[in-house]
Amino acid sequence: MEKKKAEKRKDVFENVEYVQIKKNRKQLLLLEDNEINGKSRTQLAKQIGEKLGEGTYFYTVKYFGNPKITVGKIASIISKGSESKQPHPDMDIFYEKMKNLDDKIERQASGNVNIQAIMEMKDAAYKIQIEFWKSQCDMLHSENDKLKKQAETDGGGSNSLVEALTPLIIQMLTKQPG
Repeated sequence: MEKKKAEKRKDVFENVEYVQIKKNRKQLLLLEDNEINGKSRTQLAKQIGEKLGEGTYFYTVKYFGNPKITVGKIASIISKGSESKQPHPDMDIFYEKMKNLDDKIERQASGNVNIQAIMEMKDAAYKIQIEFWKSQCDMLHSENDKLKKQAETDGGGSNSLVEALTPLIIQMLTKQPG
C-alpha cells in the first residue's frame, strides 16, 4: 500500500491514439495522437478553454495497443487575457442579441431615462428568449421524430414504448403539467 500512495499519477499523455472531448453527450473536439502525445493534463485543459470556452467537459482517451478506454472529467482553463467563449454554438446568436439589448439599455440609462423605451427593450429581450427556446424545442422535436423513425426501422416493438414516453418527456422538458 505504501508504494501505491507514493506513486504519482502520470500527468503527461503518452502512447495515446486519440482523445475525445464531450459535453452533454456530444463530441465537441477530437485530438489525434500527434496533437495530444507529450502534453500534460494542464495543457489539455488550457487547449479546451481556448477552443471550447469555460466549463467542465468529459474526455475519452484511447491508447495504442490497449482495448481499454479511459474516461474522466476535466475543467477547462481560461487565460486572463483571453476572451471567454460561449459553450454552445447555437447560443451565439442569442447572446449577441442580448448583448445588443444590454448596450441599448446602458445608453438609455446614461442619458435621460425614458421608461417606455426601456420597457420596449425589455419586451424585445423576452421575445428573443422565447424565440431561442422555441428553436431549442423544434430541435428536440426533430430529434424525437428521428429517434421514432430509427426505432421503427430497428425494432417495431420499441415504437410503442417511445409513443408512451413521449408525453412524459415533453412534460419534463417544458416543465408543464400533463
